[in-house]
Amino acid sequence: MMLTEHFSERELGVEGATEREVKNARWLCEQVLEPVRAKFGRALVVHCGRRSEEHNRAVGGKSASWHLYEEMKAAADFHVEGVALHDVFAWLHASELPYDRIILESSGGEARCVHVQAERGALAGRVKRLAFVGGTGACASYVKV
Repeated sequence: MMLTEHFSERELGVEGATEREVKNARWLCEQVLEPVRAKFGRALVVHCGRRSEEHNRAVGGKSASWHLYEEMKAAADFHVEGVALHDVFAWLHASELPYDRIILESSGGEARCVHVQAERGALAGRVKRLAFVGGTGACASYVKV
């Protein structure tokens, strides 16, 4: 089942999930992922959307990770095919999109993905719009941009 024109429930990890989790994923796609895809005109590949608690622990995610899709929260880790992660991150950081936090995540000194988290229904003027760079997982060494 499709959440939006370009993103499926399966890609965001909400296939068979609760109605609330599906709504969170749809909102993230509509408000953030689709605009990123439209800006760059290329496929956006989701590495990780919603996670189960077990999966979140296994990958070193924070216990309050937005990947758990609790309340009205949602997160996704992604890249845009053929576009440098730094370029995607810089554009997203400068955009007016209603994200709470973005992170240019790296491993071994190499950029791996862009993490974005957003709260369903949040208006652009009411979101934190924080940007960080740092390691993947429950990293305590993020640097604010």
